[in-house]
Amino acid sequence: MIEFIIKRDGRVEKFDPSKLIKWADWAASEFKEQTDWAEASISAISNLNGKVHSKTLQMKLIKELIARGGWANNRMAGRLYAPMVIKDLYGDKIPTAKEVFTLAYEAGLMKKFDYDDNEWNEIEKFIKHDRDLTYTYFQIVQTLKKYSIQNRHTKKYYESPQFTDLRISLALAENFPKDIRLTHAKNWYDLFTTNKINAPTPNYQNLGTKHNGFASCCLFSANDTAPSIAAGSLIANTMVYMSCGVGGTLMCRSINDPVRNGTFLHKGKYDYYQAWGKEVKANHQGTRGGAGTFYNSLFDPEAKMMIMSQNPRTPRSKQNRDLHFAGQSNAFLEWKAQQNEDVFTFNCFTAPDLFEKFYSSDIDEIGRASCRERVYACV
Repeated sequence: MIEFIIKRDGRVEKFDPSKLIKWADWAASEFKEQTDWAEASISAISNLNGKVHSKTLQMKLIKELIARGGWANNRMAGRLYAPMVIKDLYGDKIPTAKEVFTLAYEAGLMKKFDYDDNEWNEIEKFIKHDRDLTYTYFQIVQTLKKYSIQNRHTKKYYESPQFTDLRISLALAENFPKDIRLTHAKNWYDLFTTNKINAPTPNYQNLGTKHNGFASCCLFSANDTAPSIAAGSLIANTMVYMSCGVGGTLMCRSINDPVRNGTFLHKGKYDYYQAWGKEVKANHQGTRGGAGTFYNSLFDPEAKMMIMSQNPRTPRSKQNRDLHFAGQSNAFLEWKAQQNEDVFTFNCFTAPDLFEKFYSSDIDEIGRASCRERVYACV
């Protein structure tokens, strides 16, 4: 049983259950009919004994609520967690937006905003820190861990959720005419903080910083030449550290197809995908590991290899756990079904016209190309 509570300032007080009840009652004020907050409170303290830090008790109750699941419990946990975050970051007094962003600028984590003192005074009037109390626990955690300005080496955080949304709003409005830019900033801030707009991850991470990677995804295709395939590797590597997820397709020959008029045989797509997977994983996509999804025709001779590459039963030497793969189909299958004919595998070398028409929605063109090139594709 808890006997004493150790406060943040080091003071030790005798544990008063009524304070815990009052505290939990406040957190559950909007959800009393949807959550058994009293039972959660009792469960939270049941395994705590002797002297307990107030923060430990608070996190124990939060984790108890999260373990119970449900939206109301997550919202209640968020109301408990939000004040803890503010105290951890700023102590007993929340700094001004100008103070927070100046510190982050001096630490080399942000650029310097072009707002004057009068504008900063107006900005202080529309930032609403109590909106943190309307967020779920996972929403606060995600904003802090993934989006907020921070030094991940020293573990120093600069932004609470409200400052994160304010930063991206001010960055979006900065280049508007001075007489209207704060109006735009406030409108964006209100939309972000009331969950009416959810910006892409690169915007949250990079707006207001020196990093100009704002695209959330990059799509590319590599053709059947060595320079094009090498360029695909460069794109995969570069766009990940520019904060993009990567999507691509490799339009090249398949294993054992002739190269240089039969001088040697093609090794197939596997090694290229292995190399691209390592390029994707070599860098961070902002605050997370790189991610890539690669698309190939289901009628490619190596389609089965790509489909099986993430199966844990596939031999490790043939697995690729660094990428995701997606199969492509189109009207070719529909045309073959209409003709009551079997489909066949093909690629850009064995059936170049059909391969080009594969990316068309014209079923008649696909059918004509299929008839012309079927024999060679099936050799």
